[in-house]
Amino acid sequence: MASKVFYHLEEYDDALRLALEAGDKFDIMVESKYVQTLVHKCIDSYTERRVAIHEKKQEGVEIDPRMEAIINRKFEQCFCEGKFKQAIGIALETKRIDMVRASIERANNPSSMVAYVFTLATDTIKSKDFRTDILQMILDVYETKQEGGNDHDYYKIAKTQFHLNRPDLTAKLLIKLLTSTKEHDYLIAY
Repeated sequence: MASKVFYHLEEYDDALRLALEAGDKFDIMVESKYVQTLVHKCIDSYTERRVAIHEKKQEGVEIDPRMEAIINRKFEQCFCEGKFKQAIGIALETKRIDMVRASIERANNPSSMVAYVFTLATDTIKSKDFRTDILQMILDVYETKQEGGNDHDYYKIAKTQFHLNRPDLTAKLLIKLLTSTKEHDYLIAY
């Protein structure tokens, strides 16, 4: 109740603090302006702290576990509603590579989500270190996918390796394709 009072007084920091203290009683599934505003405020505060930690801008920055719990509930909400692109956007903004991967793996069409993340990584992410981490995660997803089935996208794997500046991995991939006993693998290599 006190959180709503501060919300109506437009004291959003205090409203969020009190909502965090409410724990699970602060239900992010409720469709109201109050809940939406505080969830956005929580995402903004969480993002600010995660970026400061990731980029080492400030010493001693800590993230409230209750805030992280709300962010995790938001990710679960996105997954349940099939809003994987929104989850990826929040994950990239908050520097949560684990949630980018979870979004890809839980999507109905993981290949399109990987392509979406690859495009975002190469076109919009400015931080070289973070971009490299995302591209490495994409490469890991491709390699995991390769081990589990026959659906290989060697072009995208090589493209990711190129952006990671890993010609050694591309050379191994090409040698594997050229020496393969499967029909047409040598054509894929060319």
